[in-house]
Order: sequence, then structure tokens, then C-alpha cells
Amino acid sequence: MNFKEHQLYGGAITAEIPEGAIDVSNLREVPDTQEVFLLEQPNKLDQAIIIDLLESVEKPSLAKIVSIHLDDILDDPPTFLAPLESFHNTNVEADVHTFLVKPAPSKQETKGVRLFMYIALLQVLKAESDVVITMTVPRECGEITQAAFFELAQKAVSGDEPVLGKAYNVIKSVAKTFKICDWDLFN
Repeated sequence: MNFKEHQLYGGAITAEIPEGAIDVSNLREVPDTQEVFLLEQPNKLDQAIIIDLLESVEKPSLAKIVSIHLDDILDDPPTFLAPLESFHNTNVEADVHTFLVKPAPSKQETKGVRLFMYIALLQVLKAESDVVITMTVPRECGEITQAAFFELAQKAVSGDEPVLGKAYNVIKSVAKTFKICDWDLFN
């Protein structure tokens, strides 16, 4: 998959997004704190990347911070949550923490399709902000047990799961290439 640098938030931020991604702001209104891209898939199970600039959450643990952001993103608590990897983005001097989430069942799911979501949390201390990058990934499969979910998470990280592994590489690339060009955006 090829990536292309996109200017976000009027050029104040850049990140590499997959080539061919559709900027949703060209189709409908998107909140000022968000950038949304649609990745069309041949099987019609389209994926979405959402970049959110949020207030920094200062809590005693990473789990608590992620829980607060998930409360803002999801209507219901997630069914399952698996921490994946952490790495450092030198462009913004921020630690990046990645997670795989199985949201509670919703009307977006059908009998043979389950919705998964990746989250990359960048804690940008210099901007006193949390950047939350989410990627929704519909996947053809049956019911998901806790054991099956955690097995999928391991396979996604190792690249042994085609749909989730490919999507995980996408969200990691977006998070690794995220760069703030104009810090005044946060003032």
C-alpha cells in the first residue's frame, strides 16, 4: 500500500494517509477538531480513519485515559480492548499507544460482519493535547469470543491476519508520520 502526505487542519499538521483515501470533508461537514478519511474496499466493507484533536486527559494510568476517550467515541463500553504496541513519534516528541477494540454490537454489524476499531493515542505534552487516531475496520467473521479477539489482536500485530494486519499497518503509519507544522493551532 502506498501512502501520501496530506495536509490536515489547514496545513497546521501533516500525516501520511493511504493513496486514494477520500477526504470526507469534501462530502459532508466534519467538526473542526476532526479529519476523516474513507478507504473504499473491493468487498464494500469500507474503512475509515478519524483524527481527533482532544484535550489532554491527565489520569493516573493509560487505561483510564483510553477509557475516557473511548467514552467520547463510542455509544456503549467496548466488548473487548487489547493493548498492542507503544512507540515514540519523534516528529511531535510523543509516545504513541495502540489498541484494538471490539465495540459493543451495533446496527453497523450484520450476521457475517463484525466491526473492529484501532486506536492510536498520541499524548502531545507540548500542545497539552491528546491526538486520538481511530480506524474502523469491518471484517467478515462470526461471533467473537474473548479468546478469539485476543488471538486476532496477536495475529494483527504479527501480520498473520490479512484484514486486521493490513489495517494495523495503516494506523501505525498515520501515527508515526503525524507531524505538527504550526504549533499555534493549539493556542
